Amino acid sequence: MAADPLLQALGQNIAFFLIASLYVWIGARRTAGTAAFPGPRPPPTWFKVWLVVIWLVGLILPIVTLLVEGVLRANAALAIGLGAYLVMFVAQVATEIFVWKRWRSPIWVIVPCLYLAWRLWQCAWGMGLPGAFDSTLAKLTWSALFGLWVINIGVHFTNIPLTLRCKTSTPPRSNPALPARGTRTRPPCIAATVRHSCEILRNTSTSCAIGYITASPASSSRDSCARDPCVSGWTPPSSRMALVRSPPRRGTTTNVRFRFAAR
Repeated sequence: MAADPLLQALGQNIAFFLIASLYVWIGARRTAGTAAFPGPRPPPTWFKVWLVVIWLVGLILPIVTLLVEGVLRANAALAIGLGAYLVMFVAQVATEIFVWKRWRSPIWVIVPCLYLAWRLWQCAWGMGLPGAFDSTLAKLTWSALFGLWVINIGVHFTNIPLTLRCKTSTPPRSNPALPARGTRTRPPCIAATVRHSCEILRNTSTSCAIGYITASPASSSRDSCARDPCVSGWTPPSSRMALVRSPPRRGTTTNVRFRFAAR
């Protein structure tokens, strides 16, 4: 005996709504205590046009089809499929507004991630109901809805960084953190290793201590190590520092040996 489509629609959509709401609540709890999210950036022009398409195809068209085919022509299967679709559409919008306006949490961006996938399932399930394609308007509606949400999944996921107000990096030439073209700088890995080794050598009680660092052949120069603030800024009066570079071998790293020894 086939299950009643109305009971199926009620059961599966209520179950999804509860599970999706639980995920959103868990995410909101994990971001509790952070700064309030101000909301997405003002969308560009193309995205505003896309939003108009979503409201026309994703909301207005199903409502018209539901009234014409489901109510006036008494197509029960189409009415159940589109009715469940519209209810979950409203549930998504209400959840987004609540999470954004009430909780002020950036977790609201995952709400479409959950509901868009479920909306594809709703379209596939509605198209499988008997009598779902009895009219041209019904065929057009289901096909347009399925294609719309497939495209919108890509649009939403690729727009998440801008939605979360992620800052884009500045061009290399204007980035103050990057050196100017033609400038040679000391590799940070060398400096960090030398500073760490200096702290060890500074606390040694022996008259001679030897340490090794490993770096690429291009960065293992004596000058780059000697200019390090730790090495150049601290040299015991009765000691001297020797930097010896091992001959680099092709395809391998170079060992740079430095030594503090008594004079």
